[in-house]
This record gives sequence, C-alpha cells and structure tokens, in this order.
Amino acid sequence: MVPLNGNTFLELIEPTDKAVRLKKMLSKGINYYHLGFETNNFEDELLKLQSLQYKQMPTFESEAFGCKRCVFFISPESQLVEIIEV
Repeated sequence: MVPLNGNTFLELIEPTDKAVRLKKMLSKGINYYHLGFETNNFEDELLKLQSLQYKQMPTFESEAFGCKRCVFFISPESQLVEIIEV
C-alpha cells in the first residue's frame, strides 16, 4: 500500500503465473484492478450495490485490512469494486 494523501492509498499488485483473470484484464488494456471503498455500513453497502445490479462475490476477511470483512462486486461494466468494513 502506498499512501497518496488523506485516506487515499494505492495498492500495487503483480499477477502471478496462476492469475489468469488479471493477465486477461491487462491484455485488454484495463490498467487498474479495482477500486476499494471503506464503509461503516457494510451490510447497507452490500444491499445498495446488489440493487444496482452489481454481482457479489464471496465475503472474506482481508489480511491487508487487519482481517476486516471485505467483498468484491463486479459492476454491470465488468469492473471490480471492493467494499471494506471499517
């Protein structure tokens, strides 16, 4: 994680040989992996994104955020959005 300013961070990642999806995204010219947003209202945000036709992936506890609950969604435009519980 690279702090940019305030509450904005840049997470640098590199695909491994097994990261087929990420390599495919990069080959299509998609130059960022996902946007992440912290929220105090985790459950409310899940419902909001579901109502906007975002497809929810399984919830998990992220080591990058102190084992807080996180979940990825795929937007109708096929971009990843991560919701992180504060």
